[in-house]
Amino acid sequence: SSVLDFSKKSATKTFIESVPDEFKDAVKNKQAAVGMDKDLVLATLGRPLKRVREKKGEVQTEDWIYGEKPQKVTFVTFLNDKVISVKEY
Repeated sequence: SSVLDFSKKSATKTFIESVPDEFKDAVKNKQAAVGMDKDLVLATLGRPLKRVREKKGEVQTEDWIYGEKPQKVTFVTFLNDKVISVKEY
């Protein structure tokens, strides 16, 4: 048997195949998208620099903040563990 087996899939290729079709382009471009869950955002963008929780009445949201000024800053807002908003500044 050969030492190198090129028929086996890499972990990255296996991961991208497990991503729902609606999010594959965002994952490939390393971007969050509305509807993603926290695990998929973590796998796509990594750990955020900051996490901020806000409560308005009975609704609690959580913002994950990526980047620092003067560079691009991305705010990913979650409600019930799903992305509801992605804003870049």
